[in-house]
Amino acid sequence: MDSKCEDKPRRIKTLVLDFGTVRIGYAYLDPSIQMVIPGNVLPNDQQIKQRILGLIQEQSIDQIVLGLPLNLHGAHTSSTKNAISFAQKILDWTGLPVYMVDERMTTQAGIRKVREMGGTEKQARKVVDALSASEIAQSYLINPNLGIPVQRIISARGSIG
Repeated sequence: MDSKCEDKPRRIKTLVLDFGTVRIGYAYLDPSIQMVIPGNVLPNDQQIKQRILGLIQEQSIDQIVLGLPLNLHGAHTSSTKNAISFAQKILDWTGLPVYMVDERMTTQAGIRKVREMGGTEKQARKVVDALSASEIAQSYLINPNLGIPVQRIISARGSIG
């Protein structure tokens, strides 16, 4: 028996999502290199469940992190309610651990990156959700303690509906 394999801690591969009613951006955290791997954008349509389950299977995902949209004062908004509802759906679909991370300013950071590369506002709209997911992933990579289990958020609110 090889004790070296047993001594290594298991590293968790994470799918990070930036929920939007039209598009959902995604990125990955790869534990083998401790880096954010940029993803892309998925249309938030009737096939979103199948698309997300496909990403989870293709990448052998162990947990999911979603952005938690709060206003600048940290209060919940209608977008917060939608994101929490979506996080609950993902938990139901997958049974995987689902965490939420404050995503304030990630959209602005994504737009700024597109502009720095010479892109236009129209181009930014097409990729900003993926860039936002990468920003959320970076925050989580730096401090995984920022992740709040979605069950705790739902319990604290009493209900989301």
